[in-house]
Amino acid sequence: MFGTVRLLWLLKDLPGLIAEAETLFGPGNGPEKKQHVLDLVYKGIILAEKGAGRELADEVAVRTGLSWTIDGAVKLLNALGIWESWGKPPAATPGITPAS
Repeated sequence: MFGTVRLLWLLKDLPGLIAEAETLFGPGNGPEKKQHVLDLVYKGIILAEKGAGRELADEVAVRTGLSWTIDGAVKLLNALGIWESWGKPPAATPGITPAS
């Protein structure tokens, strides 16, 4: 159970890591961005497991599962239109005056 909690803590940061890769690699470059995120999350899992005194049972399955998870997260962020507003200033909220 404790391993599941650690995994969820790592995965909660997945959208932020994807956004970081978008910033670092720019438009296109999908394979490089995916590899960047995959490496970061995988290293986090390895460190968490070593800290708990354990080794991964199946490294290939972990990397495959992470790959699918990253693909799914990117598809979800694309479907939500997250990148359409990337770099644009936020829309004004009616009734709220921006600070000067």
